[in-house]
Amino acid sequence: MTKPTIYIPMNLKDVFSHAFPEGVPVNAQVDKGRCGLGMTYREIREKRDTITVLTSVSIIDAKFEEHKDYSQLLVVYEGTTWQMVQDYLKREDVPYKKILCTPESFGKIIKAAFEMKKLSWLYKNFFLFLDEAHAYAADAFRKDILTPFSYFWNFDKKTIASATLFKFSDPRFNALQHYELTYKEKFGKISIVNFPDVKQVLNHFLTTPDMFPGNVHIFFNSVTESGNAIRNAKLTDVNIYCRDDERNMANLEEIKVHFKKAPKKGEYKKFNFYSQRYNEGWDLEDSREATIIIVSDIHIPHSLLSVPYKGFQAIGRLRKKRPHRIYHITNTFNNHGMRTEEEIRAAWLYHASDYINHYNLFQIKRIQDRIAPLNHFKEMITGYAEFQGETASLDHMKLDQIICRDACKEHFNSHDSIMKTWQECNYDTENVSFDLPEIVRLNKSRAQIIKELVDLMEELQANEQDYLYGQASRTLAKYKEEFAIAFEAYSILGRRGMEQLQYNEKAMKEELITKSNGNAEAKLRIHLAEMFMLNRRYLKTEVKKILQDAYTKFSIRNKDGSTKKATASQLETFGMFLLKECKIKTDGKSENGFLIEKILFQLRCAA
Repeated sequence: MTKPTIYIPMNLKDVFSHAFPEGVPVNAQVDKGRCGLGMTYREIREKRDTITVLTSVSIIDAKFEEHKDYSQLLVVYEGTTWQMVQDYLKREDVPYKKILCTPESFGKIIKAAFEMKKLSWLYKNFFLFLDEAHAYAADAFRKDILTPFSYFWNFDKKTIASATLFKFSDPRFNALQHYELTYKEKFGKISIVNFPDVKQVLNHFLTTPDMFPGNVHIFFNSVTESGNAIRNAKLTDVNIYCRDDERNMANLEEIKVHFKKAPKKGEYKKFNFYSQRYNEGWDLEDSREATIIIVSDIHIPHSLLSVPYKGFQAIGRLRKKRPHRIYHITNTFNNHGMRTEEEIRAAWLYHASDYINHYNLFQIKRIQDRIAPLNHFKEMITGYAEFQGETASLDHMKLDQIICRDACKEHFNSHDSIMKTWQECNYDTENVSFDLPEIVRLNKSRAQIIKELVDLMEELQANEQDYLYGQASRTLAKYKEEFAIAFEAYSILGRRGMEQLQYNEKAMKEELITKSNGNAEAKLRIHLAEMFMLNRRYLKTEVKKILQDAYTKFSIRNKDGSTKKATASQLETFGMFLLKECKIKTDGKSENGFLIEKILFQLRCAA
């Protein structure tokens, strides 16, 4: 029978004891709603025997350091033997035994109690507390992470908790009292930078450090790509935090000089990169000027961190204060809609249960018919089944890992799905556009390309406040070189006039000339846009001749009626070009000239 959820309202400054003054509740699942409330701290100091399972060695080491005045702690992870656990359990000088353990090493505790013939005593007397419980669904890549759940239900007193609690499908969880801490205040604002080329955006951020008043903490679950980003941006004021193993060091190559084993206050650099193992369970102590950046890229699958779990947890590392800004740099699959976790859970429970049922019926018939087994059917259900002999049953915890994977992938369907997911995590969101989308030219006529170019012009006009980094204007400037007539047509004819001419470049040019009869300067500007090219060098004598020929052709006259006399410097007075004086070698001599450094334009609709 499912117990009704108990909701506990909290303020942002409240700590765990505000919700539970009597301590961590027993036989419960606690959705803390936010990080850093002090729940683990409280349990370590509680007067009872406790096994606290934490999800990584680094978290355990941090907790051990935090409680170094409490000498009766035992840490159980790689390097700890079951005999060491047994010796600790036998100690009579420890009134309240406190064990901190990784999921993968949990079996050492069971082994120690079993060898002592005190397994029943362990199950009855120890409180089993699984913190960061979302990791059992989100960290499917860890082969033995589910080890505690082989024994979890044998303990008389047990509780799971997380700031981002996953809804597990095993019906036995319904017997645990569900507590949910709720907050009216928003946790902050996420600036979402959705752009196809994530690496380009990240490089811009890394090469413009002045946009960040303090240190920058970047959570990017790809050691290789983090190293490439550091290398491409030529960073030196940087740390990279990841697992200290041979593979990571090989991937980092010369960048490994910036490797740090553990984050520590006072040792942060301007830019700090973190792999996924640092997304949860530790305290980032930095100033209010710190910036948090989450990076995900659909082309790097392991970088697609689960937004409501790993993403939320990463932001929660900065304790006791809000960061200066929070960015999520990402791209999306450009799919429509987003299936909910409930919909995905229902579909998987239906299919998995049905497949297992068919497998068991098939096994009965196969044995009756005396047919040797083939493993392909078993392999199909192994991802979510457990086996006793020839009989399969649903392994809810393994299935939950699949559900979590599929649900988190849905968050990257579109920009809207990313925004909605962060909003459901109690964050405000804002759209920050890095650049205009690229015009795909394949199998398109020039008129179709010009039409899309006009769309880009109007997108920038309408949403200029969203394009903060100047890249969009630079992109349009590149198109200006090739589509000078289109830009002039948009300025004079407007979209409607261009539509009437079906965006035909020749027709637009003729219309511009016709429309500018009696307006010699307008005709001259069209002519100059065709004569002078971006990044080309022109001798000043050449510029003077082009202008003089144009003055004659378009009847540019002085007040007395005489043809205007050209000088090279007049080219800049039209406001169409940014010129830079240069030297040009001709016939072995160096002569004065101009470099067309920039083509200037203004996006304005025709009146």
